[in-house]
Amino acid sequence: MLNLRIVWNIGIFVVACLGGTQLAMAQTGSTAGQGIANTSHDARLWTFLGTESQICVMCHAPHNATSDGPLWNHAMSAVASYKLYGSSSTLATIGQPGPTSKLCLSCHDGTVAILSFGGNTGGMTLIDAAGATARSVIGQDLSNDHPIGFAYDAALVAKDPTKLKPTSTPVTIGASSTRLGTIATMLLDGGTKMECSSCHDVHNKFTVATLSGRGLVKVGTGGSALCLTCHIK
Repeated sequence: MLNLRIVWNIGIFVVACLGGTQLAMAQTGSTAGQGIANTSHDARLWTFLGTESQICVMCHAPHNATSDGPLWNHAMSAVASYKLYGSSSTLATIGQPGPTSKLCLSCHDGTVAILSFGGNTGGMTLIDAAGATARSVIGQDLSNDHPIGFAYDAALVAKDPTKLKPTSTPVTIGASSTRLGTIATMLLDGGTKMECSSCHDVHNKFTVATLSGRGLVKVGTGGSALCLTCHIK
């Protein structure tokens, strides 16, 4: 009998047959803005050979948590240095991912087992589950992704007039549940830093639907709305 590991990948079920190479996929039924239940971050849906009753346990624990994030429960990546985005047109000073982004990368850089939480270690990584080409596997090379780890502030706007002013440009995030503020208050980590959480709401509270049904994005991608939230084009 085949040994099955069921992993909820970013918006898809990935069923990997150990000792074989077949992958079976099914589309998620989650709804944008309706909360974390039934999304790709719902730990009940991908538990290995068992039933996990707790939605939040993959990332959070009420007791014996680490100081890496809010009541953090997942093993952190040991990657010290990621390959960063670079472009002749980039005027921002891009640095390594900040602490908030490192929480995301504890799964999404593909170096830590998905089930390494609550003191457990080992098992499948996202790369094991779906291969390095899967959307959810960002990897250690961030040079082909939107830059993060930089200050988006008045000093940057003064150098780069193609950027909207973060403290005065209005932004509405979400669909069924919405919040209105500015780029700084709605998108930037700590009001100043561009990080993974600038575009994504991991808890699916203030998100919008996308054509692919995945992404957990705060602003829609239709008509490049997400890009035009910050960029003047």
